[in-house]
Amino acid sequence: FELVRKHGLKIDAEVLFMNLIMHGIDHEGAYESLSELPLYSIDGSGSFKSCWQAYIFTHAWLRHTDNPLNSDLLKNNLDKPFYRDLYHRLAVVNPRMTDRIVVSCCF
Repeated sequence: FELVRKHGLKIDAEVLFMNLIMHGIDHEGAYESLSELPLYSIDGSGSFKSCWQAYIFTHAWLRHTDNPLNSDLLKNNLDKPFYRDLYHRLAVVNPRMTDRIVVSCCF
């Protein structure tokens, strides 16, 4: 909240927190849990289609794949003052998760 005020952003700080931080933690946590499982059936049917859907959900939907030409990872947007300050604050708390934070809007 302090950084939002410091940088004069006209945005609800709580919504920004949920969008940038909690959303990334949610995806990363689910990926870490599901990727450890052997191949599973998403609907319990055991069909190839169901196992394929589970695989795609786990490895394509949950895990972020960065675009090297236009990265949306926080760690690759440190040229923007708000993102730089946010990155350094978050890195103190959890450096590994900080490197997984995705920015979905630009200031």
